[in-house]
Amino acid sequence: MRYIAGLVLLAGLGCTRPAAKKLAVDPSLARLVPANAVLLAGVRVQELRATPLYRKLESRGGFGEMADSLAKSGFDVSKDVSGLIVATDGSTAVVLATGRFKTAGLEGLKKSEYRGRTIYGNGDSSYTVLDETTAAAGSVDAVRAAIDRAAAAGGSGSALLTAAEGLPLTSQIWAVGADLGALADRYVPRDGNIANARRLLKSTRSVTFSADLRAGVKATITAACGTDQDAKLLNDTLRGILGLGRLSVPEERRELLRVYDGIRVQRQELTIRVEIDEPGELMDGLIEMFTPPATAVGRP
Repeated sequence: MRYIAGLVLLAGLGCTRPAAKKLAVDPSLARLVPANAVLLAGVRVQELRATPLYRKLESRGGFGEMADSLAKSGFDVSKDVSGLIVATDGSTAVVLATGRFKTAGLEGLKKSEYRGRTIYGNGDSSYTVLDETTAAAGSVDAVRAAIDRAAAAGGSGSALLTAAEGLPLTSQIWAVGADLGALADRYVPRDGNIANARRLLKSTRSVTFSADLRAGVKATITAACGTDQDAKLLNDTLRGILGLGRLSVPEERRELLRVYDGIRVQRQELTIRVEIDEPGELMDGLIEMFTPPATAVGRP
């Protein structure tokens, strides 16, 4: 009887799949997220730097623009930063980072004081060290607001943090958004061909994105629409874009069709789901094809 019970127990354990681990947003950054944020984007920098795709792109200068942009805000991605969150309410954005931060070397920048913190720079390129492991960058107003949240007791209150914690732990890059109409109003023109994107953003109630670059690119995008008509429009638009993309591949670059083979669009009632699965060898080939090697004197 005990033998049979043991077999049943082993069979049960063998048939039980462990729950997938979910993303945990760093608490030191989560408390600094604006409560009214409509879009959060995160990068687990340490994990991203360990991926083959990142190392391949870095060796060819592929992340030069991102690194240079963050450097203007005071962040050295190559050594200082372990994690990043970018948050926006549709009008202002703040970059929040964990890592190792020191004020040495910033003495030459313009300085101002706010609630016992030193803000370096001015305008759209301000930067402050909240403590040895946390920093914030953005406009002066955005940085001051981050200092206010750091001084306040309690959490952020942003519902987007809950949405982010439902994403896979294996995501090195992720994003969650809601009420994207605010972004459409600010960044998408009302006229011209691109104005169609404005309607799509306004019709999307929420969106999530997660990407795992450990072996090629495995990514998932989900968009929840408000009405059946909006869902149909988004689904048809995405499928149309993929179809046009396939037709536009030059005859001499037929291998690029494999990129479109790795993208699937599915609709489930009001939710559109895009699955991307591109193998590592294909991504390596694309990098070789489109990214010139870095030169000895600098990035291309």
